[in-house]
Amino acid sequence: MGDVIVISGGGSVEVGTDTLFTAVAALARAETELAAGMGEVASIERLVGPSSAGFPGFGPVMAADLEMDAALLTLARARASAAALATALHGAATAYGEAERVTQTTAEQVAAGIAYQLGVQLAPFTPLMIQLGRRLWPAILGSAGSSSGSSPWLAPIKLLVERRDSAFVVRLAVMSADEFGTGALRLPLGSDPSHRVAGDQGLSTSIAAIRDLGRTDGLLQETPIITARSSSDTAPQAIPTGWADRAGRIPDKGTTDQVRIDTYERPDGSKSYEVYIAGTRDFGLGPDDQPWDMTSNLAGIEGSEAGSIVAVENAMKESGITGDSPVLITGHSQGGLVAARIASSGEYNVKGLFTLGAPAAQSAVPAGVPWIALEHSNDIVPALSGRWAHSDPVIVTRDVGPLELARDPHFFAVHLLPEYEKTAALTDVSGDPRVGAVTRSFDDFTAGATPVLSEYYTSVRERSVTSDSPPAAR
Repeated sequence: MGDVIVISGGGSVEVGTDTLFTAVAALARAETELAAGMGEVASIERLVGPSSAGFPGFGPVMAADLEMDAALLTLARARASAAALATALHGAATAYGEAERVTQTTAEQVAAGIAYQLGVQLAPFTPLMIQLGRRLWPAILGSAGSSSGSSPWLAPIKLLVERRDSAFVVRLAVMSADEFGTGALRLPLGSDPSHRVAGDQGLSTSIAAIRDLGRTDGLLQETPIITARSSSDTAPQAIPTGWADRAGRIPDKGTTDQVRIDTYERPDGSKSYEVYIAGTRDFGLGPDDQPWDMTSNLAGIEGSEAGSIVAVENAMKESGITGDSPVLITGHSQGGLVAARIASSGEYNVKGLFTLGAPAAQSAVPAGVPWIALEHSNDIVPALSGRWAHSDPVIVTRDVGPLELARDPHFFAVHLLPEYEKTAALTDVSGDPRVGAVTRSFDDFTAGATPVLSEYYTSVRERSVTSDSPPAAR
């Protein structure tokens, strides 16, 4: 399963493996070629048909004419078979998509009821659960990216969070958080005015409550942001050649840089840009000096102005990007969330998005922005933003198998960039037309452009934070 990707979204209800959609595309090409072949045979037949009667040697011509009739019939049957098979495969993909939708809706309804009852029963223990969570959080998520061998007790947690379909379970739990809160408050189910409709309205309310709880202990507070260019390269890499190439340009944890911005010069002398945004760097709850932290994660999912968003906007402004500048944005994890939030703001001329493992499901990106979102079925991070409610990107999903994960000693390897680079490489060779359409839009963006500059940016939080500090400052 590790080399199989499943394609969904992109304005279609169809869901299926890349192999299925590649077969559909091949059948469509075969139908077109068979139709062209029929046209060619028919043209020849008109030339040697009845008009040749009376000429010497007409017998062989008549025999050839009969053979051409038989060939036309065979081609017509083959064309009909190709069309029928393509229709059947489309039907299978549509049925798969509809079944998945029904399963998701039913599961959400069941999960909501269970969460409400848990809230009612566990209400007396809620303060204890909160305190326990505060103590366990740094010990568990603080080890993300480290070797699981350094903490033996992390091994069972690694197995638990990397199970197949773990994201599905987490997505249900996240979308049921407001029902749990309603039950804990002993309110009738559905009486809370913030209660969502169809499972997409209560997430921001739940996150706001978590952030309010954190602030009582001086945690999860946004701060002013300081951004500086750390380095620049006037001999940048060539134009990226695909999704894996773009994934490889995201700043990794081996550097303090969080943002890379490439400047292109177009044939007409104008400039365009590609922005690459790193994932979460600090899993603590604060206070800290890292804008790529859990404070920004929660603020970004909630829809507030996160420190990492401000930092990227600072870097974009410093590099010369204006509201009119054409720009592509690529981001991993929190970087993908930031990319989606910037695109949804309407303040920038975003021409395309590429996100990897991003909790961006609550971002309302305009439908006209081409967007490919990579997710792993056992990566719980994208699921932390609930289900896709306001945007419809082309979603490429891969199930990273247990053998692959066992070979990687890092805690939560399924979410780290190396695994997503593998998924990006599979996306590069996808035959799905939805993937192809977004690929062409990115290729059109860079066509004829010349890379002239690569800049790297690092941002920090100001340490002098008080309860009266503004959420963020550019």
